Amino acid sequence: MIETPPLKVLYVDDEPINTTLFKINFKKHFNVILSLSGEEALEKLEAEQDVDVVVSDFRMPGLNGVEFIRKANEKYGKRPSVILTGFDTNDDIEAAMQDGIVNALLNKPMNKDKLIATVHRCYQSYSSTKRAIKKKPGQ
Repeated sequence: MIETPPLKVLYVDDEPINTTLFKINFKKHFNVILSLSGEEALEKLEAEQDVDVVVSDFRMPGLNGVEFIRKANEKYGKRPSVILTGFDTNDDIEAAMQDGIVNALLNKPMNKDKLIATVHRCYQSYSSTKRAIKKKPGQ
């Protein structure tokens, strides 16, 4: 049986303790890349354009999670994304989800199994859609 490599996940959060805990909790499930800001994450995407899924905190200084994902999509192409928030959802998040910029929303503190399942679901859904678009006749 051919073993597929783990998904490469970029995790963005301005709190170092959260990035450390993410790495500890998810390194067995994903190839984890960490970033402490949206601006730094854009630089990481420049160097690591094969990131499969982005997981980002919403509230951060500078670019918030939705702003970061929007810029990343514009600059490096769309990829599945998950927003994490410790607060109620807001108009920015809801609009981003309706527009397909953000694929999922999870509340903090996050459930480990739910995050793993959500990342895989978003990736599989995105991959299926991408394959279906490539198969359309006449294109």
